Amino acid sequence: MKKTCILLRNSSEVWIPEEKADQLAQALLDGTAPRFVKLTDAGNRMINTADIVEFLSQEQMDDKARIKNGEWQCDQGGWHSKKQKCDCASMAMQKVRDREDEERKKELSKERTPAEQARINKRLNQMREDLAKRLGWASKKK
Repeated sequence: MKKTCILLRNSSEVWIPEEKADQLAQALLDGTAPRFVKLTDAGNRMINTADIVEFLSQEQMDDKARIKNGEWQCDQGGWHSKKQKCDCASMAMQKVRDREDEERKKELSKERTPAEQARINKRLNQMREDLAKRLGWASKKK
């Protein structure tokens, strides 16, 4: 069962089931919530709804704790210590390049039919001849 944190003005955390938190949040939005709410899922704790600061998921609370501890989150979603420089983008680009290299290697290692190989060889020879002409080298035809 997923739980949601109700963060109170005094920084207290009250954890209740997500469904109950959604109901309470909706009642607060609608203006139908009573001033005091007894939370049976939090040890029958009675809270003043005026003291509710926000409703947070477990992930949001984890992020809040990291920020409090001096960490920061880069645009790629990585977490870094206070003075650490982010290299997530370059690491992500390197992963993309590595993946593309692997795909090229797989493509090159595929077995080709004789007709495909002949077509490739013909194209390579044409490219060699074009390069030789551009560089002014004499064609080595026999």
